[in-house]
Amino acid sequence: MAAETPCSVLYNDIRSFGGLKHLEIARMLINGNSYLGSTLLEKCSSNRSYLTRYIVHRKPDQCAPAIYSDFTVTTLNLSAAICSKLGGGESAYRAIAEHYRGPAANEMMSALASYKLDSRLYANALNRIDNFDGNAVREKHALPDALCGNGALADPVQGVATVERFLRQQRRASTLAPPKLPSDVAL
Repeated sequence: MAAETPCSVLYNDIRSFGGLKHLEIARMLINGNSYLGSTLLEKCSSNRSYLTRYIVHRKPDQCAPAIYSDFTVTTLNLSAAICSKLGGGESAYRAIAEHYRGPAANEMMSALASYKLDSRLYANALNRIDNFDGNAVREKHALPDALCGNGALADPVQGVATVERFLRQQRRASTLAPPKLPSDVAL
């Protein structure tokens, strides 16, 4: 049996850990507004073997980055869906952070290495996320973002760029937040 592809690690992990079906994941990740993306989603909806063969088990040299929506947005939706399936709340977000830093990360690094892709870049991206200023559990959305970027694109360089973009957006959003007014502070 051939080694799991980075893309199949992504889809199978979200299915087993997050309880989402492959088609649900594809609908979140693939840009349905582009011609190619909408055509793919239409084929996937009507033909399950097409979804499995051409999306879930796609090899790194078959990836088409143009079909995907912006991972910095879609992974927030994926995280919310997974959180909901896990029962919600801080414990669900903590479970997501632990899973995508542990077992899912190990599987992705193994899949990247089996295709002679640099898994160290993925490991470095995870370390960047761990050292990010916003250390709240809910702000660890970049962990699934790293998995999505590396799994769907099967390109650690682009995956790391996705994580960097996400962290910049998070940092910018936190600096743009309005300061707390005295009336907002509990006495």
